[in-house]
Amino acid sequence: MKARVKILDNQLVLVETELGQKCVVPKSELCRLAERFGLEIEGYDCSHTKRSNVTNL
Repeated sequence: MKARVKILDNQLVLVETELGQKCVVPKSELCRLAERFGLEIEGYDCSHTKRSNVTNL
């Protein structure tokens, strides 16, 4: 699912999905959130945070 982000301040971002769902998260957690929920974040690079050696339980 595609999502857009809007930086609210130095530490928080607003995430809005293509379905209109919204949430505010710490910028430091954005890439983990995207990976967990399968979000394609437009305009933000999360490629440096991929965790290839982690398995889901």
